[in-house]
Amino acid sequence: MVRSKRLLSLIDILSKPEKFNARELAVKLGVSERTIFRDINTLREEGAQIEYSKDKGFILSSGWRLPPVMFTQGELEVISLGLQWVSIHTDNSLKKKAQHAMAKINAALSPDQKKNITNSCLIIAPKDKAKVPIELDSLRSAIDQEIKVFLTYVDLNGNVTNRIIWPFAIAYYENVSLVIAWCEKRQDFRNFRTDRFLKIEYCKQKYPNSKLGLHQLWLQKIIQLESSDKN
Repeated sequence: MVRSKRLLSLIDILSKPEKFNARELAVKLGVSERTIFRDINTLREEGAQIEYSKDKGFILSSGWRLPPVMFTQGELEVISLGLQWVSIHTDNSLKKKAQHAMAKINAALSPDQKKNITNSCLIIAPKDKAKVPIELDSLRSAIDQEIKVFLTYVDLNGNVTNRIIWPFAIAYYENVSLVIAWCEKRQDFRNFRTDRFLKIEYCKQKYPNSKLGLHQLWLQKIIQLESSDKN
């Protein structure tokens, strides 16, 4: 059995009410117990909350797995296109997540569906090799935790400035990524190009607003500016 399919089968088994130990899982999937433990660790690394009890065996926490969803061929092509874009234009962490997501989707597709996606007319243009994506995994974690960031930054005029920002979103473009944040120095929202970062430090202090609240305020300001331009 292909490993990606085996992992999906393992998730299916662990999602059921009855519980199994490593030996029973190995028999069901036709592999060794060592392989089962390795697969369990892989799923845990992907975020699955799998616990083990001597009495009940392996237990998958409820709510981790999404319910089955049926996609049309056109929808599958769009999903594949989006995952291709992430794989090409973002950093290694998101690239790996996109590749893992595509592997899970491919494992559930029929041979004809896989062929149609492979031969799809929707493609992503090659990336400029000179543009190397900056790793933003730690920054995304800071946004999730809603903590302040100390940033040493080069502005458009070449001036080096130090800022404390409250990051709440990252915008990905073909050749650049922008961090959208509240800037304590300017007391306003600002966009910061990641390729102009000189140094970034993560503070322990949480910012007073939530990332969702900042996002909403930022959207309101965008709408106000657009309305002013029209008038």
